[in-house]
Amino acid sequence: MERQAEGLQSIWQKKFCEVWIVEIDQEAAREAVPYAKDYVIGDIMEYEWVHKFAEQCFDYIVFADVLEHLERPDEVLVQVKPFLKEEGKILISLPNIAYNGVLVSLYHNMFEYRETGILDRTHLHFWTLEEAVRMFRSLGYGAELVDAIYNPLQHSEFQLGYDSLPGVLADAVKSRAYGEIYQLLFVLGKDENAMTTQNILKHTDYLYLQIFLKGMIRMLMRRKKSRQSLEKNLPGSSGT
Repeated sequence: MERQAEGLQSIWQKKFCEVWIVEIDQEAAREAVPYAKDYVIGDIMEYEWVHKFAEQCFDYIVFADVLEHLERPDEVLVQVKPFLKEEGKILISLPNIAYNGVLVSLYHNMFEYRETGILDRTHLHFWTLEEAVRMFRSLGYGAELVDAIYNPLQHSEFQLGYDSLPGVLADAVKSRAYGEIYQLLFVLGKDENAMTTQNILKHTDYLYLQIFLKGMIRMLMRRKKSRQSLEKNLPGSSGT
C-alpha cells in the first residue's frame, strides 16, 4: 500500500500527471487520495466510477495486479474502453500461471494457495501469455507491447525446485518457453490489429548469461583497480 502511494506521489510530482483512482482497500485509499485528482473508494465492479468519471477521457489506464482479483475482468475492460483516448494505452500486469514453479508443484499433486504471489488466495482468474493476448483481442484491444518480469525458480515462493523432478522431466521443464516468466506486462491500444512487439525471452539462459558476464566484468574491473592501486603504492613506483 505504501508503494502504491509512493508511486502516485512520484507520478504527481515528477511527471506532472493528474491521476484518478479506484481503490477498494480503505487504508490504501487513504494513502493514495492526497495525490489523486479524484477518486472512488469501493469495488471496481460496482461501477460507481463509470458515473463519477463520466466526463473524463484518459491517456493511460493502469491495472497493476488487479484483473486477476475481479469476478469479471472482461466486463471491466469493456466498460473502461470509452474512457480511453483514441491513442491512449492500457497498462496491465498479470501473474503467469504457466510459471515453472506452478508446474513443478503440480507434478507433486500440489496447488497451494498463499497470502501473496502467483497463487494468492484472492486470485479468481489465471492466465498464460497466449490466453491473456487472446482475451484482449476478443474485447477489441491490441497488445502493442508484451514484456515480462523473470524470477528464477530458486528465488520464488515455491519450495520445490527442479531437483525434485526426474532428470529428463527436469530438463524438459527448464527448457519450456516462458517458464521463468513470473509476471506478464502488457500495453494495450484500441487497434486490435496492431502489431505486437514482444520484449520477452522464451528461454532465460541468455538472460542468465548476460547477468553472469556483467558480474564477471565488474569483478575483473575491481581486480584491475586493486592491482593498479597496489602498484602505485609499491616502493620505487612513480606513485611514491
